[in-house]
Amino acid sequence: MLKRIALPAPTGVRQAGSALEKLYAKLDDTSRRCQQPLLCVSCHNPVTSAAERFAIDGRTAFHLVNPNGYQFDICVYRDALGCDPAGAPKDSNSWFEPYSWQYAQCNQCELQLGWYYTNENGDSFWGLINALLSKV
Repeated sequence: MLKRIALPAPTGVRQAGSALEKLYAKLDDTSRRCQQPLLCVSCHNPVTSAAERFAIDGRTAFHLVNPNGYQFDICVYRDALGCDPAGAPKDSNSWFEPYSWQYAQCNQCELQLGWYYTNENGDSFWGLINALLSKV
């Protein structure tokens, strides 16, 4: 007859259902879907991937001009795990009405990488400046 031995729990084990476990699962899922990782040009933090791009009115890329005349070439992404929204949501001068916008900054070095858009229904996306993302 075999004797069962109780092994101690390894350190660093992920707890099922914890917030950290959910984040790991999302990162693992993103890694699997990642076709072309896109990095912050300043600190090389992974920001998003080409797999996260989607179309608005049939387009994934936009050339936009703000009220001060600054021009931006951006692409739109469903998710950007390497970004955090910053500042209060604003409705004025939104390029994507009826969406409000906030700044999108790298969650490692805080460089502004574009904008985070949300609407009243809870839908959201990221508009990130092409020149501030680099490929691996």
